[in-house]
Amino acid sequence: MIRKGLILLTGLMSLFGCAKECELIVYNKTPIQQTVKIDGIIYHIPANVGYADETFYLNSFVLWNEKINVSVEYVANSPVSFRSPKTFTVEMEPGKDRSYNVRYDRGQIQLRNISSIILDQVLLRTNNSEEWSEDLYEGSLEPDGIDVIAVKEGNYTLKMIDVYGTEYPLQEVEIIAGEQVMVMFTGEM
Repeated sequence: MIRKGLILLTGLMSLFGCAKECELIVYNKTPIQQTVKIDGIIYHIPANVGYADETFYLNSFVLWNEKINVSVEYVANSPVSFRSPKTFTVEMEPGKDRSYNVRYDRGQIQLRNISSIILDQVLLRTNNSEEWSEDLYEGSLEPDGIDVIAVKEGNYTLKMIDVYGTEYPLQEVEIIAGEQVMVMFTGEM
């Protein structure tokens, strides 16, 4: 009788409840170390196929599976990083692993002022728009100065304006995620 009771109890326990493991893995295949927060824990993922993983143990029942939402945040290492900050939520379920890759979503414009004129504003617009962005460059770029601006991937028209308000010929630029484009300000019309 006790033996049958134990067998029945064991059967019910295995049928109705147990903890199952699930794993969240974030891979870094970029050539630069990346910083990621998984559920508030900061990971510095090494370059070229490094990864961060977090394991969760969730209750698994026949009639009800425990699910949790896990916050993942990509942290930009600098304002001109090739990757913009991003936060998203992943729903984790018992026995179901999830994985994500860190990807670049921005490129860079390296501005070089090879003129004797101070560059004051840099404006962009997408090639299918007539509306210019706000000034992308804080401050001014002195003669012989070099600086970098991070920009989302895409095809753009670039407008440069000097400290006297003179607008210079428009330039077409293609921004590719993870790459840098050099634009020279010559101060010539």
